[in-house]
Amino acid sequence: MADGLDIDHVAKLARLALTQEERALYAGQLAQVLGHFRALAEADLGAANAPLRPAVSESSLRTDEPGPVLGVDAVLRNAPASRDGQISVPRVVDDEA
Repeated sequence: MADGLDIDHVAKLARLALTQEERALYAGQLAQVLGHFRALAEADLGAANAPLRPAVSESSLRTDEPGPVLGVDAVLRNAPASRDGQISVPRVVDDEA
């Protein structure tokens, strides 16, 4: 594929098994998307690069002071699952790279 992008490598990262037809289709679509990004990178931004004013002045922000917090027991009661005093979540990343 153009620009050194390997559609098989991208499919492996996304854990997709692609047919030859899908490889050709997605390679073309990805090339189009990358072409749009290339066009955006080359666009003349002119005045768009001017510094922006902050939307909120710092004087209107509240001070950052500690306040009341939930205890560990209250947090764990609200968690869907807990183990050994910690919130337990499903594994989302395996050891394969």
